[in-house]
Amino acid sequence: MTSSSSSSHLKGSSFLRSISPLPLFLGRGAETRNDSKKLTSKEKKYVGNIERALAAFESVDEWADYISFLGKLQRALQSNPDPHANNWIPHEFDVSKTLAQCISPKLPSGVHLKTIEVYRTIFDILGQDQLSVQVQLWIPGVLPLMSYASISVKPELIGLYTQYLTNIDPKFLRTIFKPLLLSLLPALDDTTSEFFDSVLTLIDSFRTKVHDDIHFWQCIFLCIITSPDKRTGAMEFCFKRLPDFNTANDCKDREETLKQLSQEARDCVMPESGLLIRAFCQGLRDDNLFVQRGFFDLLLSKLQLRSSTLQCLANEEDIELLILSASETVLRRDMSLNRRLWNWILGPENAATTLTTPVTVESSATTVTSMSQYFDKYGFKYFSRAIFSLINGTATSEPVYKQNIKVCRIAVAVMDRWEIGQLIVPKILVPIVKAAKLVLDTRPLKEFDELLKSANVFFDGIETISIWSDVYRLVKNGDVDLVMFILKNFHIEDEDMIVTHIPLLGLAIMCLYPQEENKQWLELLKNTLEFIPQRALLPLDHSDRKYLDDTSRYNDPSLADDILHHLDKYYSRANSSEEVDNESDSTPERPFNAADLSALYLGLIGNITCRLLRQKRANDFYNFCELLGQLLETIPSGELIWQNPTLLNALQRIDPKSLLDSEIPIAFGAAIMFKHIARGLSKLEMSRLLKVVIGLLWKCLIHPSGRYQVEAVRKLWDLEISVDPHYIEAGISSLFLLSDESTRIRAFNILWTQSASFNETDSILSRPLYIILDGLNSDNNVFSVLIAKWLQNTLISGTLNRIFKICCSGLLSHHEFIFSSKFANNENDDFALFAYELTILYKLLTILPHEILPVFNSELCVIDNDSEMGIISANEWNISTYKSLALAILKQFISIDPPKGVEEFQLFCSCVKLSLDLMGLLMDGSEQDFDATLSMLTEVCQRKIPGDEDHLLGACYLSTIVRLMKISSKNQLKVALFEIPKGSKKSSRFLEFVSSGITNSVTSMEFHSWMVLIQETSQYYSELVFGITTGLTECICNKMEELFALNKRYFTDLGEDTVTDVDDSICELIGGLQSLLIRSHKYLSYLLSGSLAYGNTDSSDNSGSQVPGFFGSMIQGVFQVEAPTDKGEIHRRKILLLKALKKSVVTVYGVWLWSDENSKVRAEITNSANEAMAPGLATGEMLDNEKPPFLSFTRSVKYNASKLKFRSKKLLECVYSIEPMETLETLIRCYVARKGGKDRYSAFKIIHILDGSKLQTTLHYMINSLVSRVSITSLEPEKRSLLLTNLSASNISHFLVEYVKTLSSDAMEDSWEDLLRLMKEASSGSSSYRMIYPDILEFAALVGSRLSQTNFGDQKKVKREIVDSFTKILNIALSAKFLQQYDDGINSTSSVDLLTAVGLKEGESGQLESEPSVKLRSGKIVVRDDLSYALVVAIPLIPIIVNDVDKRTTCFTSIANSVAIPLAKHSISELTSPAVIALFKVMGEVKEMSSLRIWKNLCYDILNDSDFFSLDVRNHKEWNGIFKSWITHEPEKLGELIMKLSAYLGTNAAANIFNWSDSESNAGANDLKRIAYLIMVCPKDEFINSDPALQERLIELFASSNNTSLKPYIFLVIRMMIVKFSQIHLSTFWPTIYTELERVFHNLLEKLLELKFDDDVLGIDHSKIDLSVFDNNLILQACKLLDYLLVLGLEEFQLSEWLFVNDNSDVAYGREDGCSAILSLIDRISSMKNLKMVEMKSSISITSSVLDSKTKRPLLYMVKQVSRIFELKPFFDKLSVYKYESDSEMKQVDWAAIEEDLLTDIFD
Repeated sequence: MTSSSSSSHLKGSSFLRSISPLPLFLGRGAETRNDSKKLTSKEKKYVGNIERALAAFESVDEWADYISFLGKLQRALQSNPDPHANNWIPHEFDVSKTLAQCISPKLPSGVHLKTIEVYRTIFDILGQDQLSVQVQLWIPGVLPLMSYASISVKPELIGLYTQYLTNIDPKFLRTIFKPLLLSLLPALDDTTSEFFDSVLTLIDSFRTKVHDDIHFWQCIFLCIITSPDKRTGAMEFCFKRLPDFNTANDCKDREETLKQLSQEARDCVMPESGLLIRAFCQGLRDDNLFVQRGFFDLLLSKLQLRSSTLQCLANEEDIELLILSASETVLRRDMSLNRRLWNWILGPENAATTLTTPVTVESSATTVTSMSQYFDKYGFKYFSRAIFSLINGTATSEPVYKQNIKVCRIAVAVMDRWEIGQLIVPKILVPIVKAAKLVLDTRPLKEFDELLKSANVFFDGIETISIWSDVYRLVKNGDVDLVMFILKNFHIEDEDMIVTHIPLLGLAIMCLYPQEENKQWLELLKNTLEFIPQRALLPLDHSDRKYLDDTSRYNDPSLADDILHHLDKYYSRANSSEEVDNESDSTPERPFNAADLSALYLGLIGNITCRLLRQKRANDFYNFCELLGQLLETIPSGELIWQNPTLLNALQRIDPKSLLDSEIPIAFGAAIMFKHIARGLSKLEMSRLLKVVIGLLWKCLIHPSGRYQVEAVRKLWDLEISVDPHYIEAGISSLFLLSDESTRIRAFNILWTQSASFNETDSILSRPLYIILDGLNSDNNVFSVLIAKWLQNTLISGTLNRIFKICCSGLLSHHEFIFSSKFANNENDDFALFAYELTILYKLLTILPHEILPVFNSELCVIDNDSEMGIISANEWNISTYKSLALAILKQFISIDPPKGVEEFQLFCSCVKLSLDLMGLLMDGSEQDFDATLSMLTEVCQRKIPGDEDHLLGACYLSTIVRLMKISSKNQLKVALFEIPKGSKKSSRFLEFVSSGITNSVTSMEFHSWMVLIQETSQYYSELVFGITTGLTECICNKMEELFALNKRYFTDLGEDTVTDVDDSICELIGGLQSLLIRSHKYLSYLLSGSLAYGNTDSSDNSGSQVPGFFGSMIQGVFQVEAPTDKGEIHRRKILLLKALKKSVVTVYGVWLWSDENSKVRAEITNSANEAMAPGLATGEMLDNEKPPFLSFTRSVKYNASKLKFRSKKLLECVYSIEPMETLETLIRCYVARKGGKDRYSAFKIIHILDGSKLQTTLHYMINSLVSRVSITSLEPEKRSLLLTNLSASNISHFLVEYVKTLSSDAMEDSWEDLLRLMKEASSGSSSYRMIYPDILEFAALVGSRLSQTNFGDQKKVKREIVDSFTKILNIALSAKFLQQYDDGINSTSSVDLLTAVGLKEGESGQLESEPSVKLRSGKIVVRDDLSYALVVAIPLIPIIVNDVDKRTTCFTSIANSVAIPLAKHSISELTSPAVIALFKVMGEVKEMSSLRIWKNLCYDILNDSDFFSLDVRNHKEWNGIFKSWITHEPEKLGELIMKLSAYLGTNAAANIFNWSDSESNAGANDLKRIAYLIMVCPKDEFINSDPALQERLIELFASSNNTSLKPYIFLVIRMMIVKFSQIHLSTFWPTIYTELERVFHNLLEKLLELKFDDDVLGIDHSKIDLSVFDNNLILQACKLLDYLLVLGLEEFQLSEWLFVNDNSDVAYGREDGCSAILSLIDRISSMKNLKMVEMKSSISITSSVLDSKTKRPLLYMVKQVSRIFELKPFFDKLSVYKYESDSEMKQVDWAAIEEDLLTDIFD
């Protein structure tokens, strides 16, 4: 060893001299010699020699000095004038400490040998009696040496033990026997060692000396349990000395067993066998494979499973623990361990003949004849209990899921041995599955995934028949959830499973299906049938006829009972152990073949379906129809057609008219079954059933809510597969004729729209179309209005050409005179039919003349019929469009001579008139009473008409009013309704009329008519409509919101409502509102431009109205000369229009939000089981191909929402195109209002949709809006916002930041000029930006970082601008203006002043919550949270933005100087703010920041702050990570703190006693706590390089005479060290630890003795005792350190724990009086007579939950202080017992509790 290394190690020994001698366990004559008797001169010289020898150790430089000074000490000891009479050692405590230091493993063997010589000298002086008395003083230093002694040292050490320690008084030897064993056992590790026999003999000598074999063996077992390092030696000792516990015969009780055991074996199991069993358990669980094998060999040879010692003496819990420990060895997958396990648990291989020794005749009956029987008799009960304890999570302190995983792995291993597997596996399969399901329901998904992998491995290894017999039993017991769990999570794809067992399981489910509604059973049946492949079933041709002929037999419960009986018999026979043994090669025959299964499935499900239909359980009926249909598709087809007369009769008896809303699913179920039942029916039966099915679907089709339309149409068209389309057409037509007009048009609209994508639809829809269009011939316009609306929809959808084709095909092919060009003058000339068809076509073209006629004129004609082509060819017509075809037919008809008959002629005239009308449409309107007529119409229109349930008359009136309005405008008529009101107080009659009408409307047709009225009026009376735009908008938006609320309720509530077609109504209102806003804005532009003419030339108007020509525009311009010309009035009206626009945006945006959310079919994962099946699928993720949930009609919901979304988006796009800034501000306001909502970010989505990829325009307006609120004068007037929206600057800046996050780099490049403009203006230092600088900083950081990673951002100019702008903004944001200082007067200022102080204008108090968070307290505004959060975003991006190292460093330095340092210096309490913690955390994580000296110094300053330990760090553990990062980069700071401890040393107490102040004491305590905290936050052994220096300083502090107040904190640091440092690094520190603990507890003991707490006189008045003599904090910290040492069970300390607590079985079972001495300090304290009489109400609480817990945690957990020393009485009383019980029960350490307790003690 080098001199330097020795020096560094030995500097700590200088403390020894300064310790004053304590009367600590001195010899009997010592006190007399020291105090009572005056020393002779020789004795004084003797004492002086000892003192000088001890002082020499302070100057040790190298290990050779040790030998020299030990020799000097030895000579000083030999200077004893009378060694035989003077049996005392001066300064014995110092001498003991010095010798213990010399035993250090870091010193060479020469020092160890010399130390042993000194020990011999001392022991000789003391003599046997004094050595026994002072055993706790001298023995602890010797005990550790054997574990690391060299070959040359061991003989001397063994000699020391033999010569001196074996002669110690037995009552003292009994107490120290366990540590003696622990010290000797390492010498037994190597059986080939030359010292093995001598050490074995030495242990035997101690055993003989103690003369208590029971105590001896209990100490051996405790050593095995508690000390892994000594376990090898203990194992070798057991091989040599452990008795055999096997008995020749099986005993029945404890007494008989004890009689058969040898005396030594009885000693091992007395007073109970628990320690023996647990010792074997710990040996089997050892990490060393060699140790595990050894203990298995001991089990096999000494303690077989059948041994009566186990079966009769051990309690069942211990046997379970032993078998579990043995079984866990299979997890190591070592063949040698497995072989030993099978030999022990299954018995010897010759167990078939005999077990061990020959048995007598009496015992022959109990001879075990097989391994299986051996295990069943002796181990199965305990093995199964152990397995179940793991399943239940009660076996160990590990998490339950880990115990479950262990079960699965053990089960997989034992399945290799059928003797075990056949008994245990059938019993644990279901419990394991239940345990896995429990973990899924209660624990994180990650834990379940880990468990499921192991459970599936176990599942896959079990015989298929065993699995499904258990599953079958679960089904019979009704445990549906568990069966579903198995089907979803376990591997059941095996061929035998899906072909044999799952079909049988499905059959059992059908037989057991409950009578009442049960969704779980239904889901189980569905899932089961989905697993059955087609090959598992056969056609019905091969089925037993008894299952097919009579379907009524399925109503008989006996059939289900018979099926279940066959299944019971099958699974019980297949799963019986006799079958396995005797017929292992045979497989039980299936109870039902594949063909019979097909018949039984159809019969049982058909019967359930009929029952459900009779009970009107609609939902279940639909589900079973689906199941039945799937089965019929799955079962292979054959010649035999499936029929179910019972089900057919039940379906035919359904009355569609009486179908309730709750019974709608019956209609869809019947439609599903039609195609399967119709196959074997006659045409008559099929027609009857078809009529019922169509009637049911018709009911769904015309449902008021419209929620079933898509599904109903699909089912109608699916009927084509099974029946001729003409039958369907006839059925639908009959229903049309039985319905009223509104129902017809609505139903046909649905059929027409939803069938657009189907092929061959004309064959079904032709007759219904004519029925609909026939309404055009009606004299009133009620039905015509409905048809017109529908035709307009077909025009928009592009399906109008289908109508043209059907109508023209009838004109062309239905009449012979068209082909022959002449009349036959008989019944073949059907003029009535021709007139009818002409009327239909005329009405079709005139109902919407400006829309349909142009399409008709241009649409290409489609002719796909040969006869029609023949007619065209014969007449040589040149046909291209439908117009040309119609004209040809009309001309052909007109050219024919009229008929001669009068009746025919009249019909002919009618046809001609219609033909002429078709050829030229005329307009007329010259009535004189035009105004009166219009007034009358308005009155009638507002009148409620009884019986007009569809509200169609009002629409007709409005249509007439529109026509009259056009005429009035064209002819310049003066009409009161359209007069512009004079004066602001006079309201418009037109506004009142329209508002009343819209408010009272309930159908989409009415809303459409009103919107048309407004639209047309705005075209001809623009000034009128413009003046009332605000009122109209308010009315329309209110009605829209009312309808929208109703629409949302439709899809959540099945209740009835009077309003129908809500979605269409909303669409009409949106369309009308869009047209109104566009026209009003166009008129406003006309007013602002001062133009003389106003016309409809804006192409953005998509309302569909025709634009008037030049002449019309001029006319309107002439008659609008009354438009206002005053600029103030125009501006006022502009404001009103913009407010109307904003109102419309808010309302329509709400519609868009809901529509956007519901226009997607979502799959909601409702439980973690589904997550387990599809772990990659997030909640709400789109599933394009997933089948919608049962009867949720999500396609109809999607259709409804998509329609509303499209219309609302169109309006928003239109408004955005005309007023982008106002629209943006309104959307931002919506965003602010929804802040915190799940759809708040939808504002960004709609903005991206509206901008149409013109992001630079959007950003331009957004930035202008922001600048308008902070620096409006910097903008040109035309770019300014009008500030109509209630938004603050911070609202917009925050939105801008969030919006920028959604942009791509390309978008930022395109908008660079605007972005740069904002950053330059903000960086100019304007005070108007002060409240939004955090957002501007975050904005600049996001923009700069994104562009810096592009080629655009790499350009020199751009890069310079980015860096300059960012750095300027950063500096301004960090300036003192944003760490504002206000005096206390701010609290007394007015509210206006306060708002002004935080940057708000008067009148914006309502916006205070939305302003940046500013911390107000008495005296200061320290920092704004929003600035901290902005820096959290900006700091990680600085390295990306700023490439220059110097500039980057400057940025980081500025942040630290401007924010972090002021925060830390102002008040340490600021550091608990979430914003500040986030800021400091990110500062520590950024490499460039954490490497700055200023940051390192800041962290150091925070740590050194006197208030740092007042922080609530337990609730802000982020600080742990911050300081971990800091100290990892700055480890020398820990060294500095350690060096600072030298300042608290004092070598001269007299000189320093008056200089030691409270502040110095507090400083020292805080430094020690800082050291402890830094060690705690870092990983284990992070600071092992600082460990020697820390140990040295702590030793010096202990030696200092003026450090009493620091000792509690020294103990705290030691606690941290034993937790965070490995034992090997503390090897030289243990003597200091246990001696200082001894000092504290011995002082406590002395003071208690002085206070007469151990006297026989009871009843001391404790209230009069002076408790100031007790240092409560020091004693508490010493107790906590001892508590930790015992809980952690550190092996090095186990050699010394006997000094403090009784560490052997005497603490549990007691001791005979006089057989042992009480040496442990804690036990001596707790046993004081008067201390037991003290009752403290406030004493610490040690509950049974701590004592009985499966983990070890400190008894003083979370105890921070005690006010009186007596509060620790429960701790003193329970410590020894708790230590022994924790060791014997093999509890694991609760590390989380230890860390929490340490953190609590460090912080105040």
